[in-house]
Amino acid sequence: MRGVLKDCFEISGRGTVVLLDPEGEDGRLLIGDRVSIAGRRWMVAGIEMPNYRQLPPPDVRRLLGVLLTDATKAELVPLIGQTFETLKAQA
Repeated sequence: MRGVLKDCFEISGRGTVVLLDPEGEDGRLLIGDRVSIAGRRWMVAGIEMPNYRQLPPPDVRRLLGVLLTDATKAELVPLIGQTFETLKAQA
């Protein structure tokens, strides 16, 4: 799945959440997958869709709120507007 990084937030007690805008309908995002933006990679720790509560796996036709492990808002803010790509978790 590919798309654009729209925004990022830090949620106290949870971590850094990015708002992703997927392009097309070419896949699904699952917990454990990796998100790659500008050559950096982070693991997906949680997924939510605005106005919905924890519907794994989400349909890709909406904006996705994605909790990333080991990510900080400071390193992601400069990447807003960049394209992302997802990499499936190894089985």
